Amino acid sequence: MDDMDMERTPSPAPPTRFLEIHLPQEIVTIDLGGSLDPNPEAVLDVLIEGNCKVWMWTKLAGEYWRRGLLDAAERLGTSGVEFFKSLQASSSLPPLYTLLANIRMARARQAPKMKFEGARRDILNEPLKDTYHQEAAGYLNEAATIATEVGGDESTIVAFLSRGILQLAQRNHENAIASFEGVLSDSPTNLVALMGKARVFYAQRKYQPALKLFQDVLRLSPKCTPDPRIGIGLCLWALGNKEKAKMAWKRSLDLNPNEWSAQLLLGVEQLNQSKDYTRPEAARVEAAKVGYKHVEKAFNTNKQCAAAASVLSALFLRKGNFSTALKLAERTIQYADTLAVLSDGHIRAALVSHAEGKMSEAMKHYSAAKEGMPTNILANVGMAQIHIHNDEIPAAIDTLDRLLTPPIPKNR
Repeated sequence: MDDMDMERTPSPAPPTRFLEIHLPQEIVTIDLGGSLDPNPEAVLDVLIEGNCKVWMWTKLAGEYWRRGLLDAAERLGTSGVEFFKSLQASSSLPPLYTLLANIRMARARQAPKMKFEGARRDILNEPLKDTYHQEAAGYLNEAATIATEVGGDESTIVAFLSRGILQLAQRNHENAIASFEGVLSDSPTNLVALMGKARVFYAQRKYQPALKLFQDVLRLSPKCTPDPRIGIGLCLWALGNKEKAKMAWKRSLDLNPNEWSAQLLLGVEQLNQSKDYTRPEAARVEAAKVGYKHVEKAFNTNKQCAAAASVLSALFLRKGNFSTALKLAERTIQYADTLAVLSDGHIRAALVSHAEGKMSEAMKHYSAAKEGMPTNILANVGMAQIHIHNDEIPAAIDTLDRLLTPPIPKNR
């Protein structure tokens, strides 16, 4: 679930088609249903000259954001802060700070979790996820402080939702639940809050109540994005109803062919089927073919998806394409949101280094994989093999003994 792209705010209702801005000598009409110039400078000049209220700034920034023009949206947000500060209109700042916080969270969703200093192929320079989260928290705190100082309401629905989404992204589940329930107490059908609460329940392995909430969202808004069918399928899978889970994901893919989450989930399911040796060989070969096709499409849509990168790394490793396998393994390591996926990335990188004769580098990756998953067989066996290569026989025996020896139960 952690790697699923479900932290996006569900799409709001279509905006008013036209926005009229009154200037001293004319009225400028902006068609919100049409295209927007990626360069927002002309719009910015109109907003300033028209001495526009803050809701116009945030509305236009939101339109840029919905078109994927995040830089332009942020430019309007930061310029709006400067404009209202120059007017000493502090009461207009909280909505802009909240907007900027949400933009920071949007950037965080595409940012790496960590920067792997030893990367050879996937060299990254962008800020980390935690950096964006800290900046988002700063903006939200600033909005709350100003709202309190000017006697405004810091407990608006948008503020609660923004705080809850950030807390969810930071895995601060208890506070996220409080934020979402704060919204639901006043607005029981708020889609963002329902989706957020469902995600928290899923993360806490409360699959049945999570399933009900995802189903509520689907009932309230069948065209909601992100698609609640993804969450419904995940819950059904966890509850053991795998066929219905696949049906939910297939339906989601039918309705949203350009989204990556269903592609990834269906791909992984097919790859698991290909490893079921009770099935005929032809069926397993076909399942693998379909599975890799799904995962490849998912990665081409979202190249920050660590789970997809890990699967494709294993594929290129088997084909002997070590360069691509290593690049994908390093992508997995840097974007992984779970220990299991992180360990998989280190295993792939270790196998590449091992095959290339880079034993020291391979040992580092095997050790990192074992640190995350102490009973990982590939990590332990790989470490033992390198110990043998280095004529460190006692160390190899110890590594394998620790793997084969069951842990001593702790005293209760």
